[in-house]
Amino acid sequence: MKKKLLLSVECMGGGVRRHVVDLIKNINHEKFDVTLLYGASRTDDAFHSAYTELKKYAELVPSRYMLREISPIMDVSAIKESRDLIKSFKPDIVHCHSSKAGAVCRIAAKAEKVPKVFYTPHVYAFQAPEFSEKQKFAYIQIEKRLSRGATTLTFNVSKEEKRCALKAGLDCRDKFKVIYNGIEDCPIMDKSEARQRLGLPENAFVAGVTARLNSQKDPLTFVKIAETFVAEHPDAHFAYIGSGPFAESINTYILHHGLEKNIHLLGYRNDAEFVVSAFDVYLLTSVYEGYPYCLVEALRAGVPLAATKVSGNKEIVKPSINGDFFEAGDVNSGVRLLEKFYKNTPYSRESVRETFKTGFSLRRMIKTIEYFYLA
Repeated sequence: MKKKLLLSVECMGGGVRRHVVDLIKNINHEKFDVTLLYGASRTDDAFHSAYTELKKYAELVPSRYMLREISPIMDVSAIKESRDLIKSFKPDIVHCHSSKAGAVCRIAAKAEKVPKVFYTPHVYAFQAPEFSEKQKFAYIQIEKRLSRGATTLTFNVSKEEKRCALKAGLDCRDKFKVIYNGIEDCPIMDKSEARQRLGLPENAFVAGVTARLNSQKDPLTFVKIAETFVAEHPDAHFAYIGSGPFAESINTYILHHGLEKNIHLLGYRNDAEFVVSAFDVYLLTSVYEGYPYCLVEALRAGVPLAATKVSGNKEIVKPSINGDFFEAGDVNSGVRLLEKFYKNTPYSRESVRETFKTGFSLRRMIKTIEYFYLA
């Protein structure tokens, strides 16, 4: 008999959306009957593109109550909505993703006595630098109570995330299992074709990124690194693929400083993971990460990494093997690192790709999650 699996997520966007979509599409449907409860207010273009196909694999249930912001009225309504869905669907397993759905659906699953409840934080809220120490303390207390009283296991997407959970005293060590996000290996277009698609010069040095234009990704540091670098190397180009709330201000900065010939804001692209092969180096300026898919996509394309030395990045970047680190927010250290790639790229595309093949397969991720579902 199939196990009934309820997945819950507040934001169907970015890396969280990709993880959940990959799980829905690739889980063994002879063993699992899947329903997805998702926040209707935060969905990205990729989710809408995949929506029709996803309906073949799962029942999709939008929630207008599950919001990112804390709202007692909406949060109570979201818990009631989740409880009602659990009563009707009667899942054997509930798997919650990210902080808000993690709180709402774990409370609902506990109240309805669901046998197995799993949680994937995709970065704990208390890891985010934008919150005050008082807010972080409150989030830790919530996570602690839910882990100890309403969770079978937490799946951390990185060793660093698990370390943060243990340091915060959320629960005992055996309540946390590290399961790396994996992606499917597939043919990637060559550099020349990718540059044609993006309108980038054929023979120039290009550093690029595929990321949201938001506070977490710190696009202003990306632009300032580019600005400093092109002052010394006017033949260099920088490409930022992605959209987000900072798009207008970043574009204004580029135009105001006369950088539009060297820094290219290319907007959202549904082929972003494939055109990454256009880059000579992947430049990620995030101030924090859970476990970024974008770095794994770069490795799959054989593109070496220059990334900030923050939590999730440290699971993927292997100095002297596939890339190196610089300090978050430090423009000068980012420029110095890029100089190494500009003068003589120390990594071949083949050796960088090998680190992808040996560590980050989608099949491994799915099989590990299925094992714990059925254990």
